[in-house]
Amino acid sequence: MFSRVTNRFRRLSVPSSDADLRLPLGPLSASYPGPAPSVSQYAPPPTPDGTVPPMSPSQPALEPHPDLDELPVYLAREDVSRSEHVFALKSKDTAWLTLRVWSSAGAPGSHPLYFDNALVEGSVELVLTQPQTIQTITVLLEGFTRTAGSEQKTFLSLPTLVYPPCPAPDSPTSKVPAGTHTWHFRFPLPPTVTIPYEGGEVIAPLPPTYSTKGFPAFLEYHLSVVLHRGALRVDTTLSTAIVYLPRSRPKPASAKRQIAYTRLEEPPGPEVDPEGWHAVEGLIKGVMFSKVDVEVRCTFHFARPLCYARGTSIPFLITFDSRDTQAVDLFTQPTSVKVVMEQIVTVGPDALRTKSAMLSPSTNASNTFGRIVGKGKCAIADESTPEWRRLTGEIWVPRDVKPSFTFVRFTLSYKVNLVVDAVGFVPEKGSHALSLSQEVALATDPPRGPRQPVTASSSGRRPSMDVGNADTVNLLLMGNQRYMQHHHAGGAPAG
Repeated sequence: MFSRVTNRFRRLSVPSSDADLRLPLGPLSASYPGPAPSVSQYAPPPTPDGTVPPMSPSQPALEPHPDLDELPVYLAREDVSRSEHVFALKSKDTAWLTLRVWSSAGAPGSHPLYFDNALVEGSVELVLTQPQTIQTITVLLEGFTRTAGSEQKTFLSLPTLVYPPCPAPDSPTSKVPAGTHTWHFRFPLPPTVTIPYEGGEVIAPLPPTYSTKGFPAFLEYHLSVVLHRGALRVDTTLSTAIVYLPRSRPKPASAKRQIAYTRLEEPPGPEVDPEGWHAVEGLIKGVMFSKVDVEVRCTFHFARPLCYARGTSIPFLITFDSRDTQAVDLFTQPTSVKVVMEQIVTVGPDALRTKSAMLSPSTNASNTFGRIVGKGKCAIADESTPEWRRLTGEIWVPRDVKPSFTFVRFTLSYKVNLVVDAVGFVPEKGSHALSLSQEVALATDPPRGPRQPVTASSSGRRPSMDVGNADTVNLLLMGNQRYMQHHHAGGAPAG
């Protein structure tokens, strides 16, 4: 059974050397062998000597998103203050097993936070009033996925043996004497993990933590201390959840868009900067007011690259073109256009296979969850004409949403949906006059180059209209179960 008791928290500087960690003399690897990743859909528990089964040759790694830019390796500066997190098991208000870890979390009361290429370092303290027989003490980092109504799937198991420091083969179990004993550990987070997939194995980047209140899908990491007392005796486990967040950033915007950002001007449209925009087109056909056949071409433009940083906006353009000026006016009314950003979580063994299918509006996979995390605001552009009207707008990306990632059993993706409807219009096919979607990616850091200024639709220079759905819809489709929850967009948690 997992137990955790918070004892106390405080801040301190990062130890700048092994001596500051009070490590024993000699090479670090001699007393603290680096962990070897154990990767399996059902990862086995660590053996008493801390080793894991060997892995077979693997397939090439999953490809990153094409619009992600290279990001310098994150290395925490040694002179930057970090948080110390202390977790303890107590007996009669006295801590007898304590786990201390340092992390990049902004507050000691938060879960330990680690970025990519980070070191997990800390100590284990054991206080005994009398000698006890303990076979091994292991620090274990585990990563797993789980969903409502299904069992937990472990994809990462990193054991680090801290006691005994140098186990001998077939050595008898010895008693740990009474007193206070401290063991230090230090190991890097692996950049990748190997996962069984369709009869083979795939190397995938270590995915970020995903855990959102009220959402039935989780990807979590736990750091534990396991006291193994031997056969026929109960082990003791002290565990805490940690947060892993690999950093990423989009590729730079087009040259003309960067110049506009530098001059604090609105970026040029696709006619002037075709490299800076991505287009999705659709045709609206039907009957207006029960007697007029209309045909309107709609083009949905997105600013390139199709990857955006959290805490920024997604610029978009919606252009309506038709000889019927009344139809153009009808479809550009505030109630006719809805633009929302949807977060899609796909879980299970078919996550990679069904991810692309779920980006299609007509597909509902049985292991996919979706919810609205953003809505668009736009205004009519100055250059519009009666037969050609353009809406320029943006979708604000909340700072606390999770970045996109692709994993074998768990993928997180985003798409922007445009739905056009109008009172008095009957579409030729389907239930909507027009429905368009475009997959986008989200990153943690802004791109290189000038920062995106505040756009006209959000600055108040022109009247803007809200083109987002006011409701947040969570869809849970697990087998034949269907759950639907409606929340106000402002009150729904993002991420």
